[in-house]
Amino acid sequence: MAGQVGMSSLIGKLQGLSFHASQALRMEAQVFNTSAFQGFGSRQFHSTAHCLARRKLKGIVVSDKPAKSVVVSVETVFQHHLYRKMLKRRTKYMAHDETDEFKIGDKVWIEEHRPLSAKKRWMAMGFADEAKDVKVLQERANKMQEKANDEDAPTKTKKAAEALLRAAQVVSTRV
Repeated sequence: MAGQVGMSSLIGKLQGLSFHASQALRMEAQVFNTSAFQGFGSRQFHSTAHCLARRKLKGIVVSDKPAKSVVVSVETVFQHHLYRKMLKRRTKYMAHDETDEFKIGDKVWIEEHRPLSAKKRWMAMGFADEAKDVKVLQERANKMQEKANDEDAPTKTKKAAEALLRAAQVVSTRV
């Protein structure tokens, strides 16, 4: 019911917009009303449900000095159109890192995002290095397990902690 109320309140705002803009607002409202949207810390306002295709790039963090941001260097290899020589080009992207978990030298995935500031149009999504990703997953699982060990913790939290621990064990056996 609450999702329907949000949709009906959008009708007044949608009348003066083009078809594509109104369609985007409707889809965004649906995404905000889902329970899956309120998820993992730095990925809180990221959802791929309302977008079609976003570029994903793998790079290395070269700077983590700005608050909640990292500078990621992405190397692309391409062939010269005339001489057929393989060339390397490095591009630096400023990416948003809500929790400041990425440090200099980390291999990370970044994904295209709406403009967050004058220079930030990318979101740091996770470690590209599987070993670090497993380590982070295990840390999160242990933190959630600590929360679930309280007597007054809801059963939802306990089940989620168990599922996260099982996932961490499965992933650690593959690496």
